[in-house]
Amino acid sequence: MGARTLRTISFVCSIAACVFAASATYADTTPSVAEVLSFPHASQLTSANGRIAWIVEQGGARSVWTASNPDFEARRVVDFAEDDGKRLSELSLSSDGDYLAFARNSDPLRGGAAPNASDLPTGDFEEIWAGPVSSTPRLVANGTDPVLDPHARRLVFSNQGVLYSIDPAKKHAAPEAILSLRGAVHSPAFSPDGTKLAFVRDLGALSYVGVYDFASRAIKWMAPDFSRDMLPAWSPNGRSIAFIRRAGREFDDDSDVMLTPWAFSVTIADAETGEGRTVWTS
Repeated sequence: MGARTLRTISFVCSIAACVFAASATYADTTPSVAEVLSFPHASQLTSANGRIAWIVEQGGARSVWTASNPDFEARRVVDFAEDDGKRLSELSLSSDGDYLAFARNSDPLRGGAAPNASDLPTGDFEEIWAGPVSSTPRLVANGTDPVLDPHARRLVFSNQGVLYSIDPAKKHAAPEAILSLRGAVHSPAFSPDGTKLAFVRDLGALSYVGVYDFASRAIKWMAPDFSRDMLPAWSPNGRSIAFIRRAGREFDDDSDVMLTPWAFSVTIADAETGEGRTVWTS
């Protein structure tokens, strides 16, 4: 056996030893499935007036946390320790940062049908929770899409395509229907002064953005067209509303599956007159 052959065998054995050692080290450091599932996941970060709030999911347990300036020390507001499959979402704060609201067991992809992870024979419900950040939030209503007015005097939410209003500070208060229109009404958004409410009226093939005035109980439609308008957002001064506009759905198209990237535009409308203009197109 020649020297070159011996050197080759030695080199191959060295490589094999390195690979074996690396494999053993990797096996020792590879996390288990349980460790991966128990890793905390934070989401839904929101802020108002020097306070932040967020949702943490860890090992199936779900909780809401908050922190405020100047030290921003994290504090758990509420904890759902049981792994029951009821996700927390749609977290919002009042403009002063003193009140919060969130949805529990809500799934917008189910078209209003509440998830039933526990297979309850009578089904389950979407829940709205709200309360001061200084205490434990409580269940105030069934529904989704919760949003607080800037002063936390009114909580608006959606349930079965109808928008309701409730005083979150009053226990056992009955929700009042404020918008019940043909189609489904969702995506409420308060104006900065809390006197008006932007929303989406969804008719399936078409959808419109409207503005509801609490004082006059009147609705103003924002640049209505044969389109699907969604995701309304107010300007800081409350004079304008921006929203996403997509082309209306074809007559025989009842699928929400996106086979190709869909085109959209950004429209800005005057909140008083409803007149709008396109400011960006994809």
